[in-house]
Amino acid sequence: MTMHHESHGDPAGSRLKLLGDGEDGVILSLASGFLYRCNHTAIAVLDMLQDRPTVDALLQGFAVRFAIDAERARADVLPLVRHLVEQKLVEKVA
Repeated sequence: MTMHHESHGDPAGSRLKLLGDGEDGVILSLASGFLYRCNHTAIAVLDMLQDRPTVDALLQGFAVRFAIDAERARADVLPLVRHLVEQKLVEKVA
């Protein structure tokens, strides 16, 4: 399973806007009209999802990027990805 998100919009119908260098960002769901604030962790995950990684590759990349162990990466990333999918901000792709 891989995930996909594009910062300018994607088939899931969302758009990411960064608020400034080193700042948080926001995602607008075009389907629901809701605006979601994204911290640096969420922005990093969304950035990595643009390459359509497998879940394992996403977790490994996150662990390397934030210099944390695999269990911490899993605990931080998987709930976030589940939430993004549930809110239809990203979609699963095969």
